[in-house]
Amino acid sequence: MLTPSIKKTVLDKIVSYFSPSAGMRRYQQRLRISALEQNGYVIPGSRRKAMKGVTVTPGSPRRDITDKHMHMAGLSRDLAMNSPLAAAILDRLKTNAVGAGLQVQSRIDGSFLGISNDELDKAKLNFERMFDMWANSFAADYEYQHSYGVMQSLAFFNMLMSGDFFFMLVYREPREKGFPFGTCVKLIDADLVRNPNFTDVYSQDVEGGVQLDSNGNIEGYWVWNTYPNETIAMKKVGKPTFIPLFNSAGQQQIYHVFDPKRFHQRRGVPHLAPSAELLKQLTRISEAEAMNILVSSFFTVFVKDASGMPTYLPDALPPEETVTGGGTYGPGDSNIYDKNLYDGNDLEMGYGNVLYLDDNKDITIADPKRTDQDFSTVWNALATQATAGSNMSIEHAQLRYDTSYTAARAARIDMWNIYAYMRNLLVNKMDQIVYERVSEESVVRGNLFAKGFLDDYARKKAWCRSAWIGPGQGFLNPLQEAKAAAVAINANIGTREEAYALSTGNRWESAMTRKASEQRLMDTLGLVDEVSKGDLSGTGNTRV
Repeated sequence: MLTPSIKKTVLDKIVSYFSPSAGMRRYQQRLRISALEQNGYVIPGSRRKAMKGVTVTPGSPRRDITDKHMHMAGLSRDLAMNSPLAAAILDRLKTNAVGAGLQVQSRIDGSFLGISNDELDKAKLNFERMFDMWANSFAADYEYQHSYGVMQSLAFFNMLMSGDFFFMLVYREPREKGFPFGTCVKLIDADLVRNPNFTDVYSQDVEGGVQLDSNGNIEGYWVWNTYPNETIAMKKVGKPTFIPLFNSAGQQQIYHVFDPKRFHQRRGVPHLAPSAELLKQLTRISEAEAMNILVSSFFTVFVKDASGMPTYLPDALPPEETVTGGGTYGPGDSNIYDKNLYDGNDLEMGYGNVLYLDDNKDITIADPKRTDQDFSTVWNALATQATAGSNMSIEHAQLRYDTSYTAARAARIDMWNIYAYMRNLLVNKMDQIVYERVSEESVVRGNLFAKGFLDDYARKKAWCRSAWIGPGQGFLNPLQEAKAAAVAINANIGTREEAYALSTGNRWESAMTRKASEQRLMDTLGLVDEVSKGDLSGTGNTRV
């Protein structure tokens, strides 16, 4: 605890002069007040030295996030395009959390629905088969451009860059003959959802394109047909359209996906926002160091010739091999008399350049006496902070595991928890919704039989209960981790399905079907499956 100390004011001295006892009591009371201020949490405005100059004003989610959303998203996208470290962070999250797309695995609640195990197994396969048929077609995309797996990856990446995205489930008659689905997903970029009138930024009813009622409930979204700068640069006529949250049939028709940080938050925060400033500085530092190395590699000779004799040298460097791209020219160049190319001022450092100076010119080299021996240490220290602010270890961002196996394994497990969180966010706010709508269409068309699906909300949820499988965690030490999985299965703290999905990111039942087919073929050919006889667990009764 700090010992409080205060300076006597002019008033203290006056009171003490006329009444020393009153002055002492006043000083003691001020000491007590100062001690109370320095206890508890440290806040801006306190007398702690660390808080000097710190000013914080409490702000609403609208002030802190929504009103700054467009600028945060623009900076984040700039980093994703121009900062290698920022691009690595986003790509790593997308690749491991979603990859080429999540696969649905039906988990129908057979006990609630009252169906037999055989009926349950058939229903699971049928639900998965119908959804896969839809998801693997470009007809799943409103623009007929991507399969649903690619759309998941694209949507997730845009959520990381811009903070959020929107999508609609649209029904239209299928273009492809015989295709049994009309449902498709329309993705909406974050920048297309904004206030209908830019002069009314602080409207009480609209926040970042989100229309609210008098109670603060969401009524719908304002979606523009142009991006913010297209109306000027491309001379397009921008027009906002209001899309109600629910249609006239009481069915939700537009969905908003983002990772919430505060209550009453209307727009998402880009994943790179906390580290954006540091990432930008790291990019500048890297570019400056690269330019320093480039300039240090140049060797240039400046010739000052007072003889007046013509001198012919080989052609100087072409433009693409000089620092500024302007090219270099000297007395030996064939274009010496072309004043547009050489006027005595075009002096460029380059690889082995020999440049001639006029009689009245000289050069001075500014040498900052700097070295790059500490660059790697400083850069890694700053990059560690930047990646930590983006929920990622520096080893994982750079794909450099040059420490011990234990440290690398711990870093990967920690990252996997983050991937699982981000994956569940996408599943709950997009994938499960799409899966239920596509399955509902299959039931309506008679391609799936699911008793009570259309009549009972609880039974519909039971039929559509599912899990979603993404990219597997993989192995750092395959044999050791396979043994650990086998022990977990034998100890009943894990299942084969979970272990297979975690390691490969695929469906266990499909793999077992393929394995059974392989086994039948090997039995027919009289081959022995030595792999299946391996005992990894040490218990002698498990085949993984």
